[in-house]
Amino acid sequence: MTKVMGLNSAPEEFRWSLERYHDAIEKGVLTELDKVELLFGKIIPKMPVGEPHADVLSDITDFFYEQFGTRFKYRVQNPVTLPNDSEPEPDFAVVERRKYNRSTGHPNAENIHLLIEIADSTLEYDRTSKMEAYALAGIKEYWIVNIRERQLEFHAEPIIAKGIYGSRSVHEAGSRFTSPLAGELLVDSMLPEV
Repeated sequence: MTKVMGLNSAPEEFRWSLERYHDAIEKGVLTELDKVELLFGKIIPKMPVGEPHADVLSDITDFFYEQFGTRFKYRVQNPVTLPNDSEPEPDFAVVERRKYNRSTGHPNAENIHLLIEIADSTLEYDRTSKMEAYALAGIKEYWIVNIRERQLEFHAEPIIAKGIYGSRSVHEAGSRFTSPLAGELLVDSMLPEV
């Protein structure tokens, strides 16, 4: 017997698995022209990068190269593979120095030391969905560089079972904060010039 959909019933929401998402990329269904990422089985459009965002990303990249050289690999707006059918593209990732290719895949939670999102129009998304995905995966350290409010939001000590971070602090422009990975930093060094 065929089930007929009525006004008060809706079909189950379609969810993408990592395998189906990778297959769509490999077969050219999704290309580099499709500015999207996968989060909790949903394909999410990515916002274009504005000038302040791009400038901050360059400064962050320079900082980590100056601080650590080639000790780590730095990925700029490239995918990381997480549980729950998620493959977001964080603005910046500090990962284990090794080869990531078709046979090894993208970095996963075990290979990731730090993820950074640079937020202006994506602030709410970065504070909710992205943060939950990163905490559920056990990402040790997550920063949101909040361009709009000129502050840095620091998250550490993921509570995997709840999808939240046990340690959270907000650091205003002009202040300093301490990162377990990067040491003491001046917030202004991570913000665009005014």
